[in-house]
Amino acid sequence: MYADLCCDALRDAVPRYRYQRGLIPPSDHGSQYTSRKYRSVIAGFGSIRQSMGRTHCCFDNARMESFFAMLKKELIYRLHCSGMKRDAVRKTVFRRIETYYNRRRRNTANAHNLPPLVKRARFADRPVAS
Repeated sequence: MYADLCCDALRDAVPRYRYQRGLIPPSDHGSQYTSRKYRSVIAGFGSIRQSMGRTHCCFDNARMESFFAMLKKELIYRLHCSGMKRDAVRKTVFRRIETYYNRRRRNTANAHNLPPLVKRARFADRPVAS
């Protein structure tokens, strides 16, 4: 993964989700997160602090590990992609995340409620960050 991708994702996410002061985006010790470029983007927001889990400790990144395990189990291992082009696989994964996982997949972390309802309730009373 490249630092530019992580920098762009952070620049997009902060205003989109109206994060407030004290945000601490989790990351691992990958070169993209330890790069000067990524640290500079974080410093540019002023109120965001960087956090990295302990080295070789999967529990520090358990939510993301769980997400990718689910994605592999429910889609990747069932997808017969040997004849598919890379772009087709990418679109299939994108559709799975954006149309099913983010909108319709119920899970125990949100009391089996639909993700959009949980998100709407969470952000309902938050003021827009300036």
